[in-house]
Amino acid sequence: MMTGFYQLDQGVLGNTITISSDGREVGQLTGSAWSQSKTGTLNGKKYLFEISGFFRQEATIISPDDRSIVGKIDFNSWHTKGQIILGETTYQWSYKDIFNTKWEVLDGAIPVMQGKFSLSKGEVTSELADELLVLSGVF
Repeated sequence: MMTGFYQLDQGVLGNTITISSDGREVGQLTGSAWSQSKTGTLNGKKYLFEISGFFRQEATIISPDDRSIVGKIDFNSWHTKGQIILGETTYQWSYKDIFNTKWEVLDGAIPVMQGKFSLSKGEVTSELADELLVLSGVF
């Protein structure tokens, strides 16, 4: 059962990924190439992604309401695999092709999200109704 389908649009040199569903904008992921943080919103829910590390990046996910830590994303040094940790659940994120245009998120061995992004457009299909997980996968 498909819970969410989203279209992604970044523009050629844009710093913002616009997230749409059924032809209307429902969120954004915004940050500059030189910034150590990004802001994500989806369906009215907002999160901050604070980035640390250089070769092995990680992002701490913060609720802007009370500045509490709600999750973490750890990437390998090539940025081709990672872990998304949200509460007590750890998801595995990885690219699925050699061109790094298709990716998926697994809960154990079960795919819960698939995405693809090429140049400035993409799409995400999520089996879970979880805005934070969708933003983390797109991040």
